Amino acid sequence: KRADAGNNTSSIPTATLNNTVFVGRSLPEFEQELFLGIKFADEPVRFTPSTLKTVYRANDSDNGVYHASSASGLQTSSGTVLYNATEYGYDCPGYGSDETELAEEGYARFDENCMNLNIIRPKRENEDELLPVMIWIFGGGWVQGATADPR
Repeated sequence: KRADAGNNTSSIPTATLNNTVFVGRSLPEFEQELFLGIKFADEPVRFTPSTLKTVYRANDSDNGVYHASSASGLQTSSGTVLYNATEYGYDCPGYGSDETELAEEGYARFDENCMNLNIIRPKRENEDELLPVMIWIFGGGWVQGATADPR
């Protein structure tokens, strides 16, 4: 769902799943809405399979808790979780690639808790409009690459 900030022409893109409101950001030059760094699994225990994430807490985001201000126009009810999906999540640490250079240049943040994805959709004009959605999950043949990889 989308929350509009009153008469303001810019609005904060949101998407709702159960009691979680994912707060994204707009990319106006491409008329897109981005939801970045969404956890699809909790932090893995080494050498064990991950479990699909179905319940979210406000502090699950790698980008910290999203604090709605009165200027944001977000209306939430009690028990609603605001998930900060405004920035890329952590990259998974790897070996034998150019990750050190990416980190030194400020393009990458590494952590084992890196099971996240990005969702991009066209800007929509109303809540009932059905839209195509693109989901970007890390690639690199399980060797390198991440949802925040600048390449």
